[in-house]
Amino acid sequence: MLPIAADQVAEKAGLSARAKLALQVHLRLARCRNLMMKEMRRSVEQWNLTLPQFDVLAELARAPETGFTFIELSRLLLVTSGNLTGIIDRLENEGLVKRVPEPTDRRVTRMMLTPRGKAVIDDILPRHADDVVEMLSIMPRERLGELNDLLGQLRDGLHRRTHQVRTASNARP
Repeated sequence: MLPIAADQVAEKAGLSARAKLALQVHLRLARCRNLMMKEMRRSVEQWNLTLPQFDVLAELARAPETGFTFIELSRLLLVTSGNLTGIIDRLENEGLVKRVPEPTDRRVTRMMLTPRGKAVIDDILPRHADDVVEMLSIMPRERLGELNDLLGQLRDGLHRRTHQVRTASNARP
């Protein structure tokens, strides 16, 4: 059920049953995300990292040998380059990340893990995965698989919708 206040707002607005359900799902996803992020913050704080710092290290661990540019990394993390600069600065000061100029274009800088950064994230990732498994252990494996499939469908639909909206707005005169 929607919380009483939200349900009352939906009633007053004369929303359809479909709209009420859509709002309920939206709110539930947002609340679950917030609760999960709270748990994840707690998980990475044990290594004296913020969640954004951990996210950068984890993405760089998956990067090709050449690392990522600021633009590539900001798109992967869904943050602005400005926000990313401060995170990279702190990780660089800790000796976990290095900036490497692009040999073919001096305007481009690539971010890469240092050997120390690689060792740190290689140590953290399995333990972080254990924390995620523990957090989601409240759901039976079968239901977790179903949820994963449903969320994948939602993600794919939202990507298509975003692409369609972007295409339509670019076609306007």
